[in-house]
Amino acid sequence: MCEKNDRFTVNDIQLGNGNLTYSVGLPTDDETILAGGAYTNNYTFYLYTWNHYWTMSPKNFDGSDANVRSVPSYGNLYYSSKVNVSLRGVRPVINLKPNSLKQGDGTSLNPYRIA
Repeated sequence: MCEKNDRFTVNDIQLGNGNLTYSVGLPTDDETILAGGAYTNNYTFYLYTWNHYWTMSPKNFDGSDANVRSVPSYGNLYYSSKVNVSLRGVRPVINLKPNSLKQGDGTSLNPYRIA
């Protein structure tokens, strides 16, 4: 379990630390894999966009450059880029409380609705 100081929340100091300004981030490698991403070319998974975008997962530091995982236009999560490369997009992620989902099943005819 996370220490309370590591649980970032916007206003809630009961469950978290209340130090989060914006509750939007980037997907991690794990979240991308759970959405169907892979380390081989994959054009059909949930987060595939036909565009190159960053994740928030670091890959390595080679002594002068930091490299971060990204998903290129061919859907291969194994790719990484130097953080000073500006030709990458973002795929934002928001975090919801467990009881936020009010109705829907996620299909186009019955989308999720949150409160």
